[in-house]
Amino acid sequence: MRQLLTKNAMISILSRAAISILLLQVPLAAVADPAQPAGMPAAAADFKAGKLDAAADELQRLLKTNPNNEPAHGLLGFIYLKQGKTTDAIGELEAAVRLNSTDLAAHNNLGAAYFKDGRTNEAIVQYRLVLERQPHSAGAHLNLANALAKAGKYPEATTSYLASIEIAPSAIAYKNLAFAYEQNESYPKAAAAYRKAADLDPADAGAWLNAGLIEGQLGQRGKAIGALKKAIALGTPFVYESHFALAEAYGATDKPVEAIKEYTAALNARSDDFAALYNLAVMESRTGDKDSAIAAYRKALVSKPGDARALTGLGVALDAAKNTDEAVSTLKRAVDADPKSPEALIALASLYIKIDDLPNAASKLMTAVQLRPNDLAIRLELADTYMAMKQYAPAAEQYAYVAQNGPDDIDVQHSLGLAYEQTGNLDDAAKAFQAALKINRRDAMAQNNLGVIYERRGNTRAAIAAYKKAIEMDPKQLEAKQNLARFSGH
Repeated sequence: MRQLLTKNAMISILSRAAISILLLQVPLAAVADPAQPAGMPAAAADFKAGKLDAAADELQRLLKTNPNNEPAHGLLGFIYLKQGKTTDAIGELEAAVRLNSTDLAAHNNLGAAYFKDGRTNEAIVQYRLVLERQPHSAGAHLNLANALAKAGKYPEATTSYLASIEIAPSAIAYKNLAFAYEQNESYPKAAAAYRKAADLDPADAGAWLNAGLIEGQLGQRGKAIGALKKAIALGTPFVYESHFALAEAYGATDKPVEAIKEYTAALNARSDDFAALYNLAVMESRTGDKDSAIAAYRKALVSKPGDARALTGLGVALDAAKNTDEAVSTLKRAVDADPKSPEALIALASLYIKIDDLPNAASKLMTAVQLRPNDLAIRLELADTYMAMKQYAPAAEQYAYVAQNGPDDIDVQHSLGLAYEQTGNLDDAAKAFQAALKINRRDAMAQNNLGVIYERRGNTRAAIAAYKKAIEMDPKQLEAKQNLARFSGH
């Protein structure tokens, strides 16, 4: 009888959003330094020397006597912005652009202040004003792109990032472009943009990490492994995520030993993480280390008690370790935990078949068929089980479905013909054996069985011809020789 092999699927990483790069922080890319107010050399000197408090005091004194000094408002607003006094910065910068609408530095810095204050749409207006007068400013395009992205306008942000990159490529522009591509679900472009960022700044662990994560999800395992290894070597702070993703890539490329090493490293960061424990158990099973697999599944179940997937994996591992009784009870628990889990049902049915409990096996397989009606492997296993139970009518029903909906399979046609023959449906039995002969014209077994059908119909001449033809096809066909011997007098 065929045995269904239960393969426990690995759990994909649950979320990547938390490790995508953040949008560029303020102060944003500069357009121009603020103008230095005339007649205030002390304030200008303090500003250049980084003495922002002293410069602010000088500017405040100046503005008390000359409140319409636009450069003083602009420089004071910029200082407030650097000091994190966003509300004060907005007030001074609004005054500056009100007094001089052509001061691009003030417009840019007002946009930065609005951006920091969460007034994104107002920031967009300021950056567009800057670009009207400086259309070839990479910094202005970058600032506008960040504001558009923050507003959720990712297609527009993508256009602005590309404009900035065309003028002056930068790692941060490529990283934020990649972020926008991700939000647009343009994952191949996002991976390529992260790669560009990493090329421009090879020490950027975040760019390598995000490139590797996306490439792994795209099935580009080789590239993902290389990028993730670089991120880890550079000391990415996302230890769990990087090792988990690298383990996934190794597992998908059939390198379970390497995957085990990386899942173990991920668990060093999050010792009770269910996904890492579960996938570690799957990899241990692939290497044939039954004891380690069982231990990992048990730990996973401590992290997530009653999980049907982990119980199924544990049951299969216990069965492989010849611990049949516990395997049965564990797989029953898996089915109880999730009665609609085909994997649990199939694993339990497979174990029932091994211990010759065919009625229970058939019951579980029938439930699995109802859950996955188009899964031909389950139907085939159910048909074989019915045949072993001598329940030929339901066996024929399942074989017929597989034969009609699956690829040509000579074994299925043989089994279908035998099931029909046992039910007395000789016409359909003959059709099944003839179908087998269409797949392989020299199939001696099908030719012999066709002779049996002719004989049961009373067509002796056709039966003898079929037996002779079977022997011609295979002179060692014992059944055909025995059948023909009964007609030695003819």
